[in-house]
Amino acid sequence: RTFRAEANVGVPATDLAAQQGRLEAKARAIATPVIGEARAEAMIAAAASLDGAPDLSALLDAIR
Repeated sequence: RTFRAEANVGVPATDLAAQQGRLEAKARAIATPVIGEARAEAMIAAAASLDGAPDLSALLDAIR
């Protein structure tokens, strides 16, 4: 069996909270097998707070 799906991810969703949830789920699915659950969660939290961060150190620490 083959399953296929397509989505135009370049078009923002009208429900921004739902879009944020999908992006976080995608980040977890990609990052968790590579850096582990705790570091993936730290990465997502650091990315979410980049607007107020003085630098990228929290994000970089999460993925190293």
